[in-house]
Amino acid sequence: MNSFGRFFAAAAVFTLLFSPGSARAGDRLYRIPFGDWGIIEEWIVDRDGNEVSPDYIETDLVDLATDEARYKVRTRRIISRDEDGYAALSYSSSLLDLAGNTLIDWKTGEYNFAFGECIIRRINYHSVLCHVPTGRESYEGALYAEKLDGGKFLLAGFEQTPLGVVNESGETLPGFPISELYDAAYVRGKYIVATSYEQGAAYLLDSDFNELFAADWIGRPAEMPGDYLSYERGDEKGVFHPEEGIVFSVSGASVPYFDGELAIVREGYGGDVKATLVNHEGAEIAGGFSWLAPDTDDFSGGTAGVFIGVADERAVFVDREGNIIASSEKLPNARTLNKLYEGLYAYSSETYPGQSGLLGSDLELRTPAGLYSDIYTAYGMSRDEIKSAEDILLQARRGFGPPDGYGFPAITRVDILDHTGRVIVGNVTSVSEVGPDRIVLQRGFDAGLMDWNGNWVVKRRIFSNLLED
Repeated sequence: MNSFGRFFAAAAVFTLLFSPGSARAGDRLYRIPFGDWGIIEEWIVDRDGNEVSPDYIETDLVDLATDEARYKVRTRRIISRDEDGYAALSYSSSLLDLAGNTLIDWKTGEYNFAFGECIIRRINYHSVLCHVPTGRESYEGALYAEKLDGGKFLLAGFEQTPLGVVNESGETLPGFPISELYDAAYVRGKYIVATSYEQGAAYLLDSDFNELFAADWIGRPAEMPGDYLSYERGDEKGVFHPEEGIVFSVSGASVPYFDGELAIVREGYGGDVKATLVNHEGAEIAGGFSWLAPDTDDFSGGTAGVFIGVADERAVFVDREGNIIASSEKLPNARTLNKLYEGLYAYSSETYPGQSGLLGSDLELRTPAGLYSDIYTAYGMSRDEIKSAEDILLQARRGFGPPDGYGFPAITRVDILDHTGRVIVGNVTSVSEVGPDRIVLQRGFDAGLMDWNGNWVVKRRIFSNLLED
C-alpha cells in the first residue's frame, strides 16, 4: 500500500472533546486527513466547518473497573519523515487527573486501558503497563487489559498472548499458569477462555483460574444470551453453561443461539445452510429456513421474543411458538437477514460477489438487491447519540470495472444512505466518521465535512499537486 493509503487507513478519524482553545469545551470536533503523498495532515473543524487549531486534543480515560472517567489524556500528533522519506506519524501525550493536575508530563506515546492506579502506555509498536503514582513500568508488550471479578485484570499482548493477572495497583496475582499451558486468553463475562496450541484445546477458567470445562474450541457467538458458551468436540457441537455444564448438543451442526428454552440449529455451509428452531430437547418447532437469528442487538445478552429469518426467499418474523407473524414480498436469491438497527434489516444472497438489499420495520422493501454487494451501518457515531433509526446512516458498497479472478470488481465505492434507503451521497471513496447531521468522508480527490443532505460544509483537495503525485 502507498504511503497515503497507509496513513489514510491508519488515521481512523474519530471525534474527540477538546479543552482550552478556539472551540467551547464539549463541542464536537471532526478530524479530516488530507495532504500530499508522504505528508498527511489533519484538518480539525467544528460542525460548521470552522478550523480549530488546538495545541492538543483532550479525552477522558475510562476506568475498566468502574466504567467512569479516571484520568484525562492530552495528545499531540507529530508528523516527521522516516529514513525512506515517507511520513512517519507519532504521538506525544500527558496524563492528568480529573481536576486537571498533571500526573505524567508530556512523553512520546499514547495512554489507554486505565484501571485503578494503572494505565497502558503505547509507543508506536511497543507498550507497557505503567503504575501512575510511582511511574513503575512492568509487563512489556501489554496491549490490552480486561476486567475480571474481584478487582482482577487480565493483561494480554499481541494476538491475545496472556501476560498475567494483576490487581488495581498493577501487582501480579499468582495462580495463572501462563507459559506452562496457555498461548492465548481473553475474558468472557466472569470467566477466562484460554487456548493451548500444543494441546489443540480451549479451556474455560473461573476468576481464580480453575479449569471448569475443556473442548476443542470454546466461544460465544454474538447472538448467544447470558453466560451460555458454544463449544466443539470433534463432530459434537453444543452449548455449555459454567454452572450447569453441557445443556444442549448436536452432531454435525452449529448452535449459534440457546436461551434455556429454545435453540437455533444450523446445518450446512454457504448456500446450503438449513436453520431450524428447536426446543430444549431438540424437537423441531419451526424449520425450512435458509437463515434464522434472534431479533436482538448483538451483545445485548437478552432472550429473543421474536426471531428473524429467510424462508423460500422471503424475510420473516417468527415467534417463540414457531409461527410466522410477518413476511416480506418475494426477494429473489435472498438467503440471509441481518439486523442493522431496530426496524432496519439487510438481506443478502449467497452469490459472489454478494447482493444486498434493505428492509424496514415491517419487512417492507426499501432498497432492492442487485445494486449493492453489502449494506451496513456507518462507522463512528456514539451509541449515546442514537435514539432511533433516523439517527443513523448506512454504507452500501458496490463495485465497478471488470471482475478479478475471484469474481470481485476491480474498484469498490460506497453510497451513503439514510434509514429509508435514500442515497444521500454516492460514489464515496471512504467514510471516516459520522456525527449528528455530519459526515467526514473522502470522495474522489476531495476530503471534508458534509451534512446529511449531501452538501459539503467544508472540503479540501487531498493532494496539492497531482502532476508530482
